[in-house]
Amino acid sequence: ALQWLEDHGHFLKYNESPKIHPSVKVGEFAYIAKNVEIGEGTVVMPHAVIHEDVKIGKRCVIKSGAVIGHEGFGFERDEQGIPQRFIHVGGVVIGNDVQIGSMTTVCRAALHETVIEDYVKIDDHVHVGHNVYLGAKSIITACTEFSGGVVVGEEVWISPHVSIKEQVKIGNGAYVGLGAVVLKDVAAGEVVVGNPHHAARFAACSAKKLSFYKDQNRLACLTHQQARTHRTGTTTHHDPIKRLVESGHPHSFHANLRVRAFLRACSAND
Repeated sequence: ALQWLEDHGHFLKYNESPKIHPSVKVGEFAYIAKNVEIGEGTVVMPHAVIHEDVKIGKRCVIKSGAVIGHEGFGFERDEQGIPQRFIHVGGVVIGNDVQIGSMTTVCRAALHETVIEDYVKIDDHVHVGHNVYLGAKSIITACTEFSGGVVVGEEVWISPHVSIKEQVKIGNGAYVGLGAVVLKDVAAGEVVVGNPHHAARFAACSAKKLSFYKDQNRLACLTHQQARTHRTGTTTHHDPIKRLVESGHPHSFHANLRVRAFLRACSAND
């Protein structure tokens, strides 16, 4: 039915030239279609492709080979079992200060819009399906796949090679570990790993073991601080978790964002 409507002109289409701010930098062989808006200070690198009905905000970076606004993968079988294409007539809206990685695809919505909010950072080789909503300040790392209709909250971290089932909701501040297969909703602030996903094991540790791990982290911070004081003769006053992350100390575990997620889980079990 949707295909018939499209073929017979019942969907209103615009054919305006793209609206590109004069400060926008467009690389060689990049393609920008009609009905596209690109805001001030955005950079579109060589060979990027931006299809119709896409709005991109200010100071964004669209890396080489990214494809934004093409139709998603949607098929329904007819009476003979033959897959028939389901048309997509929505658009894509990208906020300010967003990065879209190389070879990343952002599909247009079937209806309405696929949305990427302000300050989202998307790595290379990521697939964002139709009608996905990515909340502000979230970080999406390489080779992640968002099926259609996924909703991601704000300040979420998605590790590499994560697959997320259609219509799943991930709450604000959640952390999804390496290679997780997410089949159900993830609560705000939750740390999940595995296939299928489950709460991270350390979040279910005994109170005694959690206390031990927290003491080890405090020891790592203290040890690093003492070493710095010995070298420089001065004492600095920084966030202890930041100090732990930057120290590279053997007890600092992964010395990255996982430490913060770990300590949040510890605090939740106190």
